[in-house]
Amino acid sequence: MVGCRNDVEKDFAERGDAMFRDFAERHRPITDTPSYFDGWACFEEQREALARKSAKAPRDPSPPRALAQPEPAPYVPPPKPTPYVPPPRPTSYIAPPKVGRNDPCPCGSGKN
Repeated sequence: MVGCRNDVEKDFAERGDAMFRDFAERHRPITDTPSYFDGWACFEEQREALARKSAKAPRDPSPPRALAQPEPAPYVPPPKPTPYVPPPRPTSYIAPPKVGRNDPCPCGSGKN
């Protein structure tokens, strides 16, 4: 890999400007995008569909007529919003009293 890098650096030192000119000639910017993509196969279906569509509908040479505008609906004010009512507060949990060590059994057996 080091040898390749040295070759590139040597080539650049000898003909640096010529390398940039060669690159610029091979990689020109795209100025006419539709003609650039004209031969691409992925756009063939779209091109055929467009051709079928234009063949089906003959163009009307007369200028388009203005369509009749429907009469606007009368203004109806929006309903007034209902005032905010906060939800009821949940009641806090109250734990039952704990059974102590010397209390009778809560099952009703009477044992301590």
